[in-house]
Amino acid sequence: MALNRGWANFNRAVGNRIAGPMMARMPGFGVLHHRGRKSGREYQTPVKLFRHGDDYVITLPYGAGTDWVKNVVAAGGGDLAVGRRLVHVVRPTLFKDDGPSRSRRSCGWCWPE
Repeated sequence: MALNRGWANFNRAVGNRIAGPMMARMPGFGVLHHRGRKSGREYQTPVKLFRHGDDYVITLPYGAGTDWVKNVVAAGGGDLAVGRRLVHVVRPTLFKDDGPSRSRRSCGWCWPE
């Protein structure tokens, strides 16, 4: 179930600007660097992620219709800052995981490393 659009708008305007710079270094989080598909502008989006084998999986609490998801799909990937590493990720795969973990319940995103 996607979170309320009001939270998404608040996080885009306030939360991401405050927490974003710290997120790449926090366990279970990262920052996805991508370009706008229309504007060409560079964006940095804080994301909740986990590893599944050699893949990175990013949860999509606001659903797959958000602008940053559309940007990354259109570009075929982006750069993911995890800890002190910057990983180039390609071929994003959207999927729905109805597994037992609450954080994984919304749509997911997966890249091979």
